[in-house]
Amino acid sequence: MRSVAEHLAAVLAAAHPVAPLDVVLADADGCILAEDVTAPADVPSWTVAGCDGYAVRSADVGPSGPGPAPEVALPVVADAPVTSSAPIRLVVGTAVLVAAGAPLPIGADADHAIIVGRDEESLAASLSLNKIALDESADYTKFTVDTSHLFGFPTTLDASARRLLLDLFQRRSFEMPNILFGQENLVFSFDEEE
Repeated sequence: MRSVAEHLAAVLAAAHPVAPLDVVLADADGCILAEDVTAPADVPSWTVAGCDGYAVRSADVGPSGPGPAPEVALPVVADAPVTSSAPIRLVVGTAVLVAAGAPLPIGADADHAIIVGRDEESLAASLSLNKIALDESADYTKFTVDTSHLFGFPTTLDASARRLLLDLFQRRSFEMPNILFGQENLVFSFDEEE
C-alpha cells in the first residue's frame, strides 16, 4: 500500500506542463497564463485624488508648520469627477472640487492638495496642511502578472482581462481533494492526448 507522499510523488512524476496555446480573447476566460504579462504604460497615467475634497495650491492657502493655519476662502471654479478622462489645469487663487479617484488638477500640490469637505460657493477651512493620502501615478507604474506554474495557485483571466491577446495554456484540468492540507481542492492541468 502506498503512502500519501508516495501517491503525490507518483502524480508529480507523471504530470508535465502543457504546451502554450494561442487563443483569441473571447476564449481566454479561465485559461492559465503561459508567461508574464506586463502593462505597456503607467496605470493610471496621471496623479489621482485619494479622497473627496478640494484641490488647491499650497501657495494659495498659506504656509504650513506648527500652530493653527490661516483661514482661506477660494472660489470653486470647476468639478473633477471620477469619470474625467484627463486632468484639468488649476488656476491660481481657485479651488477645484474633486472626487476620490479623479485626476488631480495640474498645479495642485500633492502634499496637502485635498481639503476634505463640501462648500459649493467657496472653500473656507482651517488648514492644518497635513499630508493627505494621494495616489501618485508612480505608485501604480507598470505592473506584472506573474507566470502561473503547474501545481501552484494559477493566475487566471476573467472577463475584464480580455483586452490583450495572450499566449495561454489550453485548459485541461481536474480537481482532487486536498488531503495534505485539508483546504480547498487542488486543480491540476494536463495535456490531453488527441
